[in-house]
Amino acid sequence: MSFERGGLDQYPAPLIFDLDHTLWDFATNSRMSLIEGFDVFQLDTLGIENVELWINSFEVANERCWALYRNGEIDKATLRTERFRRTLESLGFNDSKNIQGRLRSGYELVRSDEYPDSDYPVVEDGKYKGVIGVGGLLLARVPVEIAKSRSEYY
Repeated sequence: MSFERGGLDQYPAPLIFDLDHTLWDFATNSRMSLIEGFDVFQLDTLGIENVELWINSFEVANERCWALYRNGEIDKATLRTERFRRTLESLGFNDSKNIQGRLRSGYELVRSDEYPDSDYPVVEDGKYKGVIGVGGLLLARVPVEIAKSRSEYY
C-alpha cells in the first residue's frame, strides 16, 4: 500500500477517524439492520418475543465474539457467522433454517478491478484477493433494488 504525501511533500496524507460517529453512525445502522432482519425473517413467528429482545441478545453475543476475535481464538469469518448462531442459541433456537446466513445475504463484495482508475486499498491474497478492503474490513454493496426497499421501509 502506498501513501501520498501532503503539502510540500513533507508529511503523509492525513488519515480521518470518525471518533464521534458524524460520518457513519454504526450503532444506529446496526440497530436498523437488526430490526429489518427481525421483520424480514419473521423472527417473532419463531417465538422471539420482540425486536428489543433480539437486538439485546445479538449485542451480547456480538461482543463476546469480538472478544474471542481480539484474543485470537476465532477468525473474522467465524465471527461473522458465530454471533448470529450464538444469538439464536441464547434465545433457545438452533439455526436449522440458516437464518444467520440469510441475514447477511444480498451483499456483494466490491472488487478493485471495477474501479481501475482508483487507488483503493486492496486485499492482496487469500479468499478475498482483489476485493477493496483494509484491516480485515471489506467493502460491500447491496443491489439497488434492496437499497430502495430499505429506503421505503425506513
